[in-house]
Amino acid sequence: MDIGSGGRLRRYDCGTKKLRNDLRFAKILSTKVDTRKIKMKVMQPWIESRLIELLGFEDDVVINFVNTQLEEQEVDGKDMQINLTGFLEGDAAGFMEELWTLLVSAQASPNGIPPEFLERKKAEIFAKKEEHERIQAEIRAKQDEVKYEMERERACIQDQISKLKQADDEQAPRDSKRDTSPERGRRRRRSRSRSPDQHRRRDR
Repeated sequence: MDIGSGGRLRRYDCGTKKLRNDLRFAKILSTKVDTRKIKMKVMQPWIESRLIELLGFEDDVVINFVNTQLEEQEVDGKDMQINLTGFLEGDAAGFMEELWTLLVSAQASPNGIPPEFLERKKAEIFAKKEEHERIQAEIRAKQDEVKYEMERERACIQDQISKLKQADDEQAPRDSKRDTSPERGRRRRRSRSRSPDQHRRRDR
């Protein structure tokens, strides 16, 4: 039997009222949210990543469902939680409390962005800066290490050169003790140039 659209609507309202009585809602959901004051494009990445975390996989249907509901100018948080319960089950209440806390914070902010997001961004920038400084410090330490090794190698080479020079200097006096004077050379030449007669007379 067709009870008509009016009957279906009354049955839906009764079911919604029953869920409102049965479900647990965070107090923050009682706060009205005006999405015109919120930069929803900033919120969407958080919504997507949080839903993926809760579901364990990427579900475009659920993600689009949430974003579509937030396209309305005024959104009722409790109705939204009821609509999400079929998808998120026991996680719906926790997700809505987190989401609504951010939305309320964003609409109270002059730039329409939750201050938590700005603080998180600052922390990310600071962490990246610290990481950059750490890498630069490692590079400088490596450069200093290479410079030290080069200087040590240079000093070793200089020491070897000095030892070779010292050995040459010590060898020079030994060579100078040998008689290499011109007079000795002349005596040798005169001795070799004596005639046979001189040798015979000496023999007599």
